[in-house]
Amino acid sequence: SDVCSSDLEQPALPFAKAAFWAGAACARTEDAVLGRWPHVVIRWMQPAEWRRIAGVGGRATKDEVAAWSYELGFSPDDQDQADASLIAYARYVELYEE
Repeated sequence: SDVCSSDLEQPALPFAKAAFWAGAACARTEDAVLGRWPHVVIRWMQPAEWRRIAGVGGRATKDEVAAWSYELGFSPDDQDQADASLIAYARYVELYEE
């Protein structure tokens, strides 16, 4: 089984405190997942990466992501669900179509 998630927005390196907290949030998320399901594979993706792999383009707007999600047969109620559907689809493409 896989767990796939988009990385938290990455702050610029001059903002060391923000970078630290973003890393801590990712580590806590990973610990929580592996604590419950120790045999899963966690695959972190940057937003531009999952958008590109899903076929919508790395610089796609929120509206383009939502539209592509609908075109793929999903029916997201909000932007978070549209993002999640394309993150899942991107992982599917990585595993089964490439």
